[in-house]
Order: sequence, then structure tokens, then C-alpha cells
Amino acid sequence: AFIRSNILPSVVQVSCANEDGGEEAFGCTGTYFLDQDGKPMVATNAHVVLGSDGKYHGCNVYFPRPSDGSFYDSVYSAGEPILYHNLRSVIDDVKVEGIDYAELPLVSTATSTSFPFPPVQKDAYKGIAKLCRAVGKDIGIGEKLYIIGYPDIGGQSITFTEGVVGGFKESSDASITL
Repeated sequence: AFIRSNILPSVVQVSCANEDGGEEAFGCTGTYFLDQDGKPMVATNAHVVLGSDGKYHGCNVYFPRPSDGSFYDSVYSAGEPILYHNLRSVIDDVKVEGIDYAELPLVSTATSTSFPFPPVQKDAYKGIAKLCRAVGKDIGIGEKLYIIGYPDIGGQSITFTEGVVGGFKESSDASITL
């Protein structure tokens, strides 16, 4: 019930064009949040927002109805993304050439129907933080985890998958403290 009311409404579908002025060609999952200035943003993968030419050609963001996961009648337009795919990092002495991450600012309602801007949704990260504080323990092997999103096979339907933590990179006894 907590996930359905505090996290699910902020898991959005992001649909992007593959060329300037083109129709939506592909999509994936995004997470709605408010940045430090209170501006509406969506976190997603960089490869989703970039066309096959490596450029941004526009994206729309669809919010689900909390009751059944179907989409609201309104669509939000996204502005120029903040991309992190060209950053260079060093993690544990290993050079990482970039991360597949982007943040999209929501700039307007893209439909003619009246719908609030910015979206009246809960910030997913605040919901996740609240859930983690409530659990108050380490995440270890065998713990339950949940994956929520819009995979290609799900089409216009949100999917909710339950699984377990099977291990951690380079250590079988590691845990993450929340």
C-alpha cells in the first residue's frame, strides 16, 4: 500500500523522438522528483532521451493513474536534458567512461486539456527515503526488492516485479546501510 500511494504515482513513462519534429519513437521509465529549487524533473537513462544520432529531439512524460497504472489524459513536455553520459569517473581505481543517466526538466503541459503544472505528484525520492527509514535495517542477500517501470514488453502498462537480492559486486557478504 505504501509503494502504491507514495512511489508508484511518480514512476512515469518517458517517450522521445528520434529526429527533430518527429513522432515519439521509443520510451522507457523515468522517476519524477523536484530539484533543490522545487522545479519538476524526471530522472531516466541518457540512451532513452538521445536519438540514434546521439542528439536530443524532444521527449514527453506520461504520469500513471494511481488506481490502475493507466496514463492520465495529459502529457508533459520536457526541455533540454542534463546529460551525464560523457562524464569520466574513477571508481575503485577503475576508469568509468560515462554513466547512462539524464535529468529532464518538465517545461509545460503538452495537451490542450487543463492539467496542473507542475504535476501534482509526490516526489518519488522522498517516498523511497521514508520507506528506507521505516525499514531501518541493512539490505542484504535474500532481502526483497521491487522493480517498477515501463519495459518495452509492457507497452502502455506499468509493471511491478518482486525479486530478492542475490549478491553484491565483488563481495558475497556486503550489505548497504540505509
